[in-house]
Amino acid sequence: MNLKSNILIILNGEIISDIDLSFYSKIFPVDGGGEYLKNYSIIPDIMIGDFDSISKNTLDYFKKNNTKIISYPSKKDYSDLELTLYYISENYNNINIDVIGCFSDTRIDHFLVNLEVFARFADKFTFNIIDKRFKQIISSKNINIECIKNVPISILSMSDKCIFEKSTGLEYNLKNITIERFSSKGLSNKTKTSRITVVIREGIFSIILPAG
Repeated sequence: MNLKSNILIILNGEIISDIDLSFYSKIFPVDGGGEYLKNYSIIPDIMIGDFDSISKNTLDYFKKNNTKIISYPSKKDYSDLELTLYYISENYNNINIDVIGCFSDTRIDHFLVNLEVFARFADKFTFNIIDKRFKQIISSKNINIECIKNVPISILSMSDKCIFEKSTGLEYNLKNITIERFSSKGLSNKTKTSRITVVIREGIFSIILPAG
């Protein structure tokens, strides 16, 4: 699987400035992520959430431009990201989704929970989390990606266990290896080529690489 996507989720964390928004056919801003879109005069088709992190002016701007608003109370059992992914899962399947604004220095709890939410939907989607410091992939499918040569890479389990059939392009390739959740077994490997592949037999895993 090559990580090409035409769907983008924008969360309310730190956002890199050089992403090409015109690449995406569908953009889903989650709550305060809508502020970023307004700065570029991009009108989303739909917004979902409790809207406690977006200004009234921005929300009114989108309403006036025919964005469909699905509003939930602030006291609810699901995060705005979860509600958005439930909507996407009802309309799309087996696609790659890019995510920006996932990380925040001030709300590390949101970041950690977001990763858990992505893992729960990884049977349907592969998530490519884009940040100015790192990139992270969460998937249950085989991966074939370009990368920087000779940089650290960690491959971690986000399910009870991951069974890897094989990999290529790593200093320590994974061959019939099981990595359990909460294990450091896949930490601090290294890329040896400019392209790596990971073939998984069972489980949901995360790949973490430096940005670039």
